[in-house]
Amino acid sequence: MSADRPIRFTLEPGDYCIGKLPRDAEIPDPTSSGFWSVTRTPDELSMICFASQAPENVDLVRGWRCLKLIGPLSFTLKGVLQSFLTPLAQADICVLTVSTYDTDYVFVTETDLEKAIQSLIEAGYEFTTPGQ
Repeated sequence: MSADRPIRFTLEPGDYCIGKLPRDAEIPDPTSSGFWSVTRTPDELSMICFASQAPENVDLVRGWRCLKLIGPLSFTLKGVLQSFLTPLAQADICVLTVSTYDTDYVFVTETDLEKAIQSLIEAGYEFTTPGQ
């Protein structure tokens, strides 16, 4: 990706939830091939998944949507996530981020989704449909 090419992002399909389990809980077995992120720290076990695929008996916060930066993004690029998050912070939008080897995922609430997309477009990011 060159510096003269704007970073593109897309809206991933589906509704997501964020869950918290006890730190010593067994890692849930994903029930689909969709997005799953599980993080264990000394304090907790957190997960992000499709709301429809969430395990039972988990403390959940529902109503999240996923914006995906089109990658792969080189590890030599600096400030990519920060520059993407700045317009969202300026628009008073709360986010949750997950980074993978190839790219970054930014979760925003359903109620802030349109405002988030518009803020990013106005900041010069290119919104595209999945698969483009």
